[in-house]
Amino acid sequence: MNVYLDLEKLKAELGIIDTAQDPQLLRLLNRASRFIDNYCDRHFYMKTETKKGRTTSGYYHQLPDLDSSTSVKLDGVTKTEDTDYELEPLTGYPKILIRLLNRKFTMRQKLEITGIWGYEETKDDSGDTVQDNPLSASATTLNVTSGENFAVGHTLKIEDEQLYITAIVTNALTVKRGVNGTTAASHALATKIYIYTYPDPIIQACLIQTLRWYRGRDAAWGDEVGIEAKMKFGFEPHPSVRVLLNPYRRIVGGF
Repeated sequence: MNVYLDLEKLKAELGIIDTAQDPQLLRLLNRASRFIDNYCDRHFYMKTETKKGRTTSGYYHQLPDLDSSTSVKLDGVTKTEDTDYELEPLTGYPKILIRLLNRKFTMRQKLEITGIWGYEETKDDSGDTVQDNPLSASATTLNVTSGENFAVGHTLKIEDEQLYITAIVTNALTVKRGVNGTTAASHALATKIYIYTYPDPIIQACLIQTLRWYRGRDAAWGDEVGIEAKMKFGFEPHPSVRVLLNPYRRIVGGF
């Protein structure tokens, strides 16, 4: 769960100060974020999961964007990085190829990779820490020193867990726990909190596409819209969005 632009920045652009439209605006931000993912054939948030597929023959196999792997299995047999395989590029992210060492992939072998998937993990130090003593794994309220350090729509990282902010009241954040494939866990008092960030063109594209849909809301607000409205507002990116996103489109797939 994530959006590429937080609610505060969108409302500032629209000049909205009340909260009456917050649910609709968040829905549009989520729609625009997934629209970007679909157009680029990749996602810019980080998701922990296991992907399974069949190999093609050769030394290399194309992957979706992979940040890091915790387990690689070939036909059910666990493989060791740097001994059995390498992820490429060797430096930088995302990893888009897996290369077998000292042998070739056989056509249609079962390949199973558990790891963190996404374009590249980037996050900022919020400058804030957990103020619960501790934050329990089941808690949906995260207390912080200053709620002004955060915004609705932020995806947070505390240790290995991701949390998504749905509301803020003063210094209390309402959060969804264990999002994007992570596991809700207990976090001690004063544990650092990080905020996920995304490439500037992705943020700008999310803003432009969301504004386009918002300003066309009389014809295309919500999920149930007419065919003409869908054609105008739903299927094609705004030309400016296309320019921003085209450098990020994946040409080849994986799995």
